[in-house]
Amino acid sequence: MIVKQNSSSQDFIRKMTFERVTLNAPSTIVVSITRIQGPFPIKDVSQALHKLQLKHPLTRSKIMYDENDIAWFCDKKVPEIPCKIVPRESKTSWESYLRNEYQYPFEFSKGPLLRFIIIHSPQITEIIIFAHHTISDGISLLYLQRDFLEFISNLNTPINPINDLPIIEEKNLPITLKNKKILVKVANWLNSKWKQTKIRFSQEDYNELYSRFWQEPNNLTHWSLTPLQSERLIIWSKEHGLKVHSVLCTAFYAAQAKIEGQKTPYSTLIMPLSVRSRLKSPVGEVCGFYATAAMFSVKYRFNLSFLENAKIFQKRIHHEMHKGDPFKTLKFGLIYPTLIDALYFQKFGLFNNKIARMLVKLLKWDQITTGMMISNLGKAPIPKQYGNLYIDCIYAPSIITSRHEKYLGITTIGDQIHFIMTSRESMVSSDKVKQICEEAMIIIHNSYMFS
Repeated sequence: MIVKQNSSSQDFIRKMTFERVTLNAPSTIVVSITRIQGPFPIKDVSQALHKLQLKHPLTRSKIMYDENDIAWFCDKKVPEIPCKIVPRESKTSWESYLRNEYQYPFEFSKGPLLRFIIIHSPQITEIIIFAHHTISDGISLLYLQRDFLEFISNLNTPINPINDLPIIEEKNLPITLKNKKILVKVANWLNSKWKQTKIRFSQEDYNELYSRFWQEPNNLTHWSLTPLQSERLIIWSKEHGLKVHSVLCTAFYAAQAKIEGQKTPYSTLIMPLSVRSRLKSPVGEVCGFYATAAMFSVKYRFNLSFLENAKIFQKRIHHEMHKGDPFKTLKFGLIYPTLIDALYFQKFGLFNNKIARMLVKLLKWDQITTGMMISNLGKAPIPKQYGNLYIDCIYAPSIITSRHEKYLGITTIGDQIHFIMTSRESMVSSDKVKQICEEAMIIIHNSYMFS
């Protein structure tokens, strides 16, 4: 591990470890949309973004490779964060700007690996943060949003640059990774065969892969509970010994089960898991990818009440969150870096290699693995007010994935819960997605109104 950073020179270099599995994935773009009320100081955007880069090292990073094909983040000659400032012509203007932004892949060797879009009007402004997953998880988007608003509302706000960026690697884990001997042998055999091919993928290769993925229509729907609805849901959950997250997961799974059934892939649920508090070196409020995921089989029992189902779901979620293995993803470290890259080109038909094909099938990357991924950031750990600016709502995190039919992002800010669901039209129709969302809201409403 090498991490170097100096607050004056801003020299920074950091090894990429488990993030490599997302590097060449065309779908791993994480997005947040924040609506701001108040007189937004457009003239100060550049200065605020500059300070944001000085604070968070990964926001000023590009990617370089060493002689062993290991990727490194570094900040040498990386440009300022790109930012488009466009007029807010309607309350849905941001949707078209976001869809358009997906056309443009990140240039890894140039950087930076995030962009901003500001949709501006005199009293209402939307801020879109568009980041590559290698440098950001869902909670990182909230920290970036907070810091940007602090800087732009008061340019005299001190930067307090982050000088410690923990790495997810074996010596920083609270447990010892136990890889089965047969798994290690298979990985070593695959790696030895793969290295003989000497295949590498260029930026041009990635651009072609990215273009192929994003030329397909995608669905996006978003909505919010009112403050009263949010309050009632929270109170009802507490009265019955439930976490709001458990109630929401149960409601959306029930809606999906009613409309799509519970056969594979709808028999499993997947949720991102933050590992920030699980590492030996604690991860503070930094921008980085510090999340894995838990995937498990569940079943909604229609012969039981919603409350009974929610209690069953909560027990299962608690077990997976606290007693499962949150570091399963690190087993990708057994695979040679460029072979990991090859999996995406194989999956999307831009490449055909026996070893990559075998691994794609082994990992089940050639099929939809779950009906829904639910990422709930909970109550946003950031203020709602910044001088004369107020956060009205946040839709985050938003990801469009090829392995999960639907992706649901949930964030609570102030006294409201906000939702954003994305999907690919080839996997599920927009009408069916809307049906599921509407049914989930009916289930939630009925839970606190009639039980």
